Amino acid sequence: MTVKIDLQAVRMGERHRNDLGDLESLKSSLEELGLLQPIGITPDHTLIFGERRLEAARMAGWETIEARVIKIASIVDGELAENDIRKNFTASERVAIAETVAAEIGKRQGERTDLVANATKSQVPDNPEERRTLTIAAKKAGFGGARGYRRALAVVRAAEEDPEAFEDLVSQMDRTGKINGAHKELEKRRVAKILSTQPLPAPAGTFDVLVIDPPWPYQSRAKDASHRASNPYPDLSVDEICKLPIANHLNENAIVWLWTTNAFMGEAYMVADAWGLRVRTILTWAKDRMGAGDWLRGKTEHALLCTRGRPTVTLTNQTTLIHGLRREHSRKPDEFYALVESLCPGTKLDYFAREARAGWQTWGVESSKFA
Repeated sequence: MTVKIDLQAVRMGERHRNDLGDLESLKSSLEELGLLQPIGITPDHTLIFGERRLEAARMAGWETIEARVIKIASIVDGELAENDIRKNFTASERVAIAETVAAEIGKRQGERTDLVANATKSQVPDNPEERRTLTIAAKKAGFGGARGYRRALAVVRAAEEDPEAFEDLVSQMDRTGKINGAHKELEKRRVAKILSTQPLPAPAGTFDVLVIDPPWPYQSRAKDASHRASNPYPDLSVDEICKLPIANHLNENAIVWLWTTNAFMGEAYMVADAWGLRVRTILTWAKDRMGAGDWLRGKTEHALLCTRGRPTVTLTNQTTLIHGLRREHSRKPDEFYALVESLCPGTKLDYFAREARAGWQTWGVESSKFA
């Protein structure tokens, strides 16, 4: 139900933004085009979403504003269909609805909701009841599951904390409905910011074995968060990858595992040559489910086994094929590391690592991402 409500009658809830960003441009838009999207309120006029629109309307001298009355209790009780919520509300609005639903469920059950309300992809509640509340709230808000909600929430939170850097991602997420794409771009920008402000020291020492998954340059629709193959980290050009000082981290006799995709198989050979390596064979990872792709949906990934000098291997029954679960973007299967450890003795470095691993030195901004 949509109603006209006096601006002074709108009540602010427990959580509201500290930095509302550029309200002047939004005020000008309201004066020129009017209110394109109503704010959301509960039946007692407590604001659920649309705080920027509300404040811009006040700045423009409006006395009333169009609002959608959302009965949170009805959502909790299952009286409003999840598909209807998904169809009628943007992703950021559904984040606000999910937070309010979680608070209502917690109130009914006497649970803490602070961890639920602040959950992001890396901050999942430890308490089983809180996880259950988050999952229920996410589904009732039309997300399908907690993972999509946490990712959308991370984008919204980032925009609240730094509107100049991330507000456009909320707009893009709402316009396209692509939550994963916006979340990938968020991670990419965060990594780029860390790299620009806190350069990493080079790995210490040289190694017998080096694993590297370069950030290959997927330039096709690179800025489009709705693109399936968009990367969650800054790309390097092939020339920049060729210039990485990999040789500086290798012993005289060493093995390098160079990860690549079908799209960059040719370029991977160029990179290996630039690093002074000889490609010996190719290991293929067969995934349990398909991923992105423009011509065929990818279900495999490859690692070139490259050598410098005459390294030692302990070959028994290792083959050119491994099977492993496809997990988070760019995360390699445990089966790969088990193969490397069984085949390649000596000191080991995981370059551009995304998780810590016993017996390995890791290097990269996100080296503990999946810890």
